[in-house]
Amino acid sequence: MRRHEREITNQTQLLGVLERCDVCRIALADEIAPYIVPLNFGFSFENEVLTLYFHGASEGRKHDLIQKNPHVGWEMDTNHQLLEGDDVPCRYAMAYQSLIGTGTIVILETAEEKKFGLQKIMDHYVAPRPWHFSPQSLESVVVFALHVTSLSGKERRIQP
Repeated sequence: MRRHEREITNQTQLLGVLERCDVCRIALADEIAPYIVPLNFGFSFENEVLTLYFHGASEGRKHDLIQKNPHVGWEMDTNHQLLEGDDVPCRYAMAYQSLIGTGTIVILETAEEKKFGLQKIMDHYVAPRPWHFSPQSLESVVVFALHVTSLSGKERRIQP
């Protein structure tokens, strides 16, 4: 990372940024150019392993590209604030926190795996509580698990 003073290395801080983000963008490999998809997500961090969860349809470009090549890049960001530059355009900047990484996506197969992933998605957006997922809804949705293989964080804070 070029700007080492902006790097987030503390695991607790990295997870705090993750909790504040509300969209994860995954970059899938396509033949012409990367295909980037913004997604709602949930996550688990168990035994020092971060896994991101998404849901979607059982067909379409995202699904097809994941099946062709499950290796992806991902990004999420939060806490944006414009930093004004005293009427000098090049002195304007942005405060932010961001995470980027790589990983491998798998399609979850069993009802129990799907329930776990969907529960993590719900936990991320709503106060955690047990949710009921009907057999019909579990059959009609695809749940993806992105096993994170690399993660880095960066932030620009507001200077006092």
